[in-house]
Amino acid sequence: MWLSGALAKVGSSSSSCSSSMSMLLPSFLLIVHIYQVTATQAESLLPESIEASVVDLRDRGLKWLVTGRNSEFGWDLGDTPRVVLALSSSASQWPAQNDLEARLTVKQLELELLDKLLRHSVDPVTPARVSYFSLALNGACKDARNFYGHNLVASLEKHTADQDYPGYPEAFGFSLTALVSCLSGSHLHRRQVRHLIAIATDDEPVVDSIDTRSMAVMALECLRRKRHSETLVRHIGEALKKIARLQQPDGTFGNIHTTTVAVQAMALGSVVPGVEWNRTAAALALRTMQRPDGSFLDSVPATAEAVIAATTLLNGMGLLSLKRGRCSEGAESLKSTLSQPPLWTTYTVVQAQAPKSQLDTTTASSNNSPAPGALPQQSNSVVKLAGDTTMASVKYWIWIGPTPLTAQIYNISLSVPVNTTFFAVMRRAAELDPNFEFSSTVWPNGHYVHTISGHREQPIGYHYWLLYHLPTDPDPAAPPPTTFVAPAGVDKLLVQDRDVYLFWYKKL
Repeated sequence: MWLSGALAKVGSSSSSCSSSMSMLLPSFLLIVHIYQVTATQAESLLPESIEASVVDLRDRGLKWLVTGRNSEFGWDLGDTPRVVLALSSSASQWPAQNDLEARLTVKQLELELLDKLLRHSVDPVTPARVSYFSLALNGACKDARNFYGHNLVASLEKHTADQDYPGYPEAFGFSLTALVSCLSGSHLHRRQVRHLIAIATDDEPVVDSIDTRSMAVMALECLRRKRHSETLVRHIGEALKKIARLQQPDGTFGNIHTTTVAVQAMALGSVVPGVEWNRTAAALALRTMQRPDGSFLDSVPATAEAVIAATTLLNGMGLLSLKRGRCSEGAESLKSTLSQPPLWTTYTVVQAQAPKSQLDTTTASSNNSPAPGALPQQSNSVVKLAGDTTMASVKYWIWIGPTPLTAQIYNISLSVPVNTTFFAVMRRAAELDPNFEFSSTVWPNGHYVHTISGHREQPIGYHYWLLYHLPTDPDPAAPPPTTFVAPAGVDKLLVQDRDVYLFWYKKL
């Protein structure tokens, strides 16, 4: 089995790394200032005073991220790849050869990925998670195409080749995968490029969301720079104009998530003629969103995205600086492992008589997340999608634990087309926040969700997931009664404006 060999190769390294970690206490001193900022391909195009403000925003965000590092030199809740992306895209010298703490963070990144690959037969690794790990490996001067003998990028490419390229919400995942393939040096076929162009430029509500269109633009811009293709300029310009029209008077494009992704796309497109947007207002809006402690929403994913957006404003590169070969050690030869199977289960329908061990997983759903027993934490995410149709604002909450006051609590807000199924809302949430990743089995009457955020139903202990449809946000001090349990399954619930849903993991 390919994984056995991979674990054997890192056995000694992980052992010595664990020994080093036990001997060293994490230092919370920000060292980003000793790094040389990534060389710019394009000027920031910001007034000098605003540019200084964006630099300060980025540095304070990085400092907050670094101080949140755990004793193993990683980040809880599966956020290590996101922080590595923020660090590596912001500093060309990261990880520096003489920086032990950065090297330990890279080793922790590898260990977390190997742990997920080890368990992939039980909890399949989703394409979205593999994509973020692949980008992080590029940023950490590692090769995602030869990660201890396994080609992560080839696995992603096989998954996209099996897709029929459906619309919302899979379009975001397809665009992210295309960006990873481009930065990893892979070739995208014409059919894939045409689909990217369609995602970026079409007016259909199913794909007309700012974050999805922005991700497609980033993938196309990567291809344009790689191929020196001016034929893509027109399509990129068309997409950027659509995004620019949605910029608000205050400089934002919606909430923090939407704004940071849109800013990355707009800043990358500075070489495209005829695209006008208020770059200064966007920079000031990001500064306004930042909290006094340097964070955004007190959230690691949101802060990492904001740091990358600020970096892109400054150097016109951002994530595009994380291409394969950016470090000297990344130039070594590659071993092709294209024949190896993908790391996740392709979407299949499991009939009622099929064994319950067969799981249905999709691009937007996921199965790996923080281990049970983690300390109670609360996460706040907000995502807004723009479209030319009637939209509904939906809140989705997760409680993990029988006592809400001590439970892990996560929530996310999305704007989706009216009458979208709640299952589609769950897939979108899982795509945007690892805490909402889930797995389900498909029966003739629809999907049965049995695992959310890494917590699987336990019939022996009577621990189950209950779905509630609530009139207002749930209050941990006054848990909702069973009278609010949803009257139908996730495929039959059609969301309306201001709907509130709660999935509660509790003992019955």
